[in-house]
Amino acid sequence: MKHTPFQMLLMLAAFALPGCDAELYHGLSERQANQAVLALREAGLAADKRAEGRGATQSFVVTVPAGEETRALRLLEERGLPRRPPPRPTRGLLPLPEEQRQQQALELADQLVVTLESLPEVQEARVHLSLPPEDPLRPGASLAPAAAVLLHLRQGAGLPQTDVAQLVARAVPGLDPQRVSVLHAVAPPRLQAEPALVRVGPLWVAAESRRWASALLALCLLLAAAVLWLLVRRRRA
Repeated sequence: MKHTPFQMLLMLAAFALPGCDAELYHGLSERQANQAVLALREAGLAADKRAEGRGATQSFVVTVPAGEETRALRLLEERGLPRRPPPRPTRGLLPLPEEQRQQQALELADQLVVTLESLPEVQEARVHLSLPPEDPLRPGASLAPAAAVLLHLRQGAGLPQTDVAQLVARAVPGLDPQRVSVLHAVAPPRLQAEPALVRVGPLWVAAESRRWASALLALCLLLAAAVLWLLVRRRRA
């Protein structure tokens, strides 16, 4: 089947249009999606997030250009992203005091992680809380709670352990700062941004310019097709 020059240019224009983005992860919270997108953009990838659902069921999906899917997955795997929350114990209709205490400890730990990671020196935080049951020898009294904190600090950053212990102790009723163990670890070096180039027709452009280049190339091809069609009609006339 023969194609006219105009049809051939239209097909070339279709190939030049932006391709579909690859969806990496679904069902993420906005915070998880932001962490993944930030890490990918620091590495030079044109990553983005998109909301799914509405209201209480709203979640987010992380996307990258289709040609960068493998590299993006590898980079996120190296960074341990997106970080999934630890599994929560199942609760019955009438939770036992031990289950209520575990749930309270997990909720407090989650809140402390958010607070610690909001500090400019902290890249990642883990908090483990121990809320012991009541002392069997002293009814109505509880054993002393304890906490363990692991911080991944940013390159070149410092944070006094006593300040962290004070912050954690003030957030947990009855927790003595002396019973807060804080460990600092050096965060992995930030991924070096690499020039992420993608192919748009015969051109290689930066990933963030892919859509504009595709649209411009498609427009040029359409204009060329229109001019060629007019020349053919004039020659036939």
